[in-house]
Amino acid sequence: MTPPSELIDQEVRRTLHELQAFAMTAPFRGLLAEMTSLSAAQRHDFVRRVILSDAELAARGVVPPPGMTLQRSAFADERPTLFCLTKHLGEGFVWEKVTLTFDNTAGEPAVRFADMAPRPALA
Repeated sequence: MTPPSELIDQEVRRTLHELQAFAMTAPFRGLLAEMTSLSAAQRHDFVRRVILSDAELAARGVVPPPGMTLQRSAFADERPTLFCLTKHLGEGFVWEKVTLTFDNTAGEPAVRFADMAPRPALA
C-alpha cells in the first residue's frame, strides 16, 4: 500500500505537470508574449480584459482544459502577482489545489491581499 504522503506527492506532481504542459502551449505562450509586450502598468488591465475573459482567451486559441482556471489571486507577502493558473486536486487530498503564478516584472500586485473580502468562518 502506498503511504498517503507519497500519494499526495504523486497527485501534486501530476497536476503541476498538467499546468506546466498547458502553460507551454503555443497559444498560452503567445498570450504571455502579448501581455509582456505591454508596460508593467498596462498589464493589470490586460489581465482584467483578456486573461479573465473566456471569449478573449478563445479568440487567441487559449482554452484551458477542464478543471484548470485562470484567475486573479492575492498573497499575504504582496508579491506582484498578475494572475494564476490553477487546478484543484481530487477529493480526499489535504492540499486543495496546485497553482502557477505569473508575476509582474515590476510594480504592484494586481490585487492586494489586505483588500480581499474576508472569508467566512468555517463551521
